[in-house]
Amino acid sequence: MAKSMLFDSCTFTMDVPPEFSSFPKDTTVYTSMFNVASAKKSTLHAPTLRAILAYMRLYQATTAGESVDGLGAIGTQNGKKIIAEYVGGRKDIQGVVYTMASGSVLASVYADEKSSGAQFVHKGSGGKDTGTAFFFALMPVFMEDAEFKENYDQLYEQFIAGFPGENVTEEAIFKLCDNVYRRVENPLDCGPSGVKIEYPATGNVRQITDVARKKGTYSATDILLGEFKVIKAGVKPKRGASVISAEDFSGKFKFSERVFSDREQALIPELPSWYIVPEQIETICNFAQKTTDSQLPMRNFMLRGAAGSGKTEGAKAIAAGLGLPYMFLTCSADDEKFDFIGQILPNIEGINFADASDTPYIPTVAEIDEDPVGAYYNMTGDFNLEITADEVKEEIERMAKEKEEKKKNEKEFRYVYTPLIEAIKNGYVIEIQEPTVISKQGVLVGLNSLLDNCKAIKLITGEVIERHPDTVIILTTNTDYNGCKELNQSIVSRMNLIFDMDTPDAKVMTERAMGITGCKDKSMVRKMAEAIEKIIKKCSEELITDGSCGMRELISWVQSYMICEDAEAAAEYTVLASATADAESRESIRSTCITPVFDVM
Repeated sequence: MAKSMLFDSCTFTMDVPPEFSSFPKDTTVYTSMFNVASAKKSTLHAPTLRAILAYMRLYQATTAGESVDGLGAIGTQNGKKIIAEYVGGRKDIQGVVYTMASGSVLASVYADEKSSGAQFVHKGSGGKDTGTAFFFALMPVFMEDAEFKENYDQLYEQFIAGFPGENVTEEAIFKLCDNVYRRVENPLDCGPSGVKIEYPATGNVRQITDVARKKGTYSATDILLGEFKVIKAGVKPKRGASVISAEDFSGKFKFSERVFSDREQALIPELPSWYIVPEQIETICNFAQKTTDSQLPMRNFMLRGAAGSGKTEGAKAIAAGLGLPYMFLTCSADDEKFDFIGQILPNIEGINFADASDTPYIPTVAEIDEDPVGAYYNMTGDFNLEITADEVKEEIERMAKEKEEKKKNEKEFRYVYTPLIEAIKNGYVIEIQEPTVISKQGVLVGLNSLLDNCKAIKLITGEVIERHPDTVIILTTNTDYNGCKELNQSIVSRMNLIFDMDTPDAKVMTERAMGITGCKDKSMVRKMAEAIEKIIKKCSEELITDGSCGMRELISWVQSYMICEDAEAAAEYTVLASATADAESRESIRSTCITPVFDVM
């Protein structure tokens, strides 16, 4: 007898979707890697297959830009809940809320978009409310497992082509059904791939109240697929990345046709062809450009996210999109205000390096005697045909005395601008990295006058630096480092837009890693990216916070693999060493997140 009512015996006797009706109900040939029974057998499960097909139809329509009406929707709420609307065979809407940490579920059934919700009651034998909606809602979780994802991809190719390959289809559907059954029924035996769901034994699922639904308590903050009809979402569907190529994006959002010096031009980032422009970055550039002529143009932005989520790359992309020079300033725990606005430093041996380029050319005695006219010209830039060698020597003596006198009067100290002040003064993009690590949080508050658009700051020299109207300030902050502090509210309130940068999904990480490293083995890099996703999730769930795991670690891992040609060995001193210093935690990560990924290759 099944532990969960989702796998009640009647659900295995139901008619499977017509696409699969010609296949046998069970087999001993194709089973999941999680099937450890002595006599292995897998059975087709109608609710699972219905959910998979519903998800495929929704995915196909969404990615093709076609209508998703009547196909349901799936989203997440702050990365903690999955919100789904499944359209059943009766064309009713079955709403599901799944809490990932606890596995608890809520559900209601809606006759149409305007109806109040009725309680979901499991009735497997009658063909009503069979639990398909819950398998549909769990699809993003199922897809996190490498075996499920591999077989899903194979089945999706068959789905798109009209199921031409019977053998391929048969293998995929049996492995998918067996995979889901094992992971839901025995989650503890499946390690990190186990799926916890608290499905009531009575079949009476706790209801989504209409009051909470209308208040937006269960609204998705991130729509993955489809369009919500009943559980209204407060955001537009996630596009993930811009459709603009890196080449077309550069300079697309210029404020004006400014002319830059060669040095400034060299500071404008060039985006690599493989770079995928995040939607948030395109939005920032668009808003910055569109508000240029307003009284309060948008010029202050914040990017938050875990290490390796692409914040600094995003800041450079903003500079590229705006066609502005890019500079950065990295914060540290002991930073003081002068680290941001500059400080007075002593001149070394009385030399002001800022004026070094003004030192004239001094000809030799031989050059003067041989060609006094040319020597004088090279020294002064003046062409005097009547100049004599003695007059040239007198001029050199005069210039030497003048310089000596100037040195006597020259200050022993000079003021040095920081990248922030230089960017503010000249209208560049300046990224302030990791301000949350500063011990004295009042340090940044002292810069509020600069964060106010088109305002100024007075240096200790008395010089007033006015903020150039093109200046864009970007704060990039980590959310997963020990020692990070909260930003002062006065800083946060001066940010025009604040975006949370999610760690890229496996697909995007794969493309970036291949572009940066030059690795051509896409299959291997994708496996590594999937392992990184698992490690990030595990560290979050188990509060492993003494290390870091993300895009940077993936790049190091790929580079090491390209040298040693052993992915698991390379992971030891790149990904695992970076994730945590605790030996026991590293072993747990290795056995649950890395070894299983490469064992199924």
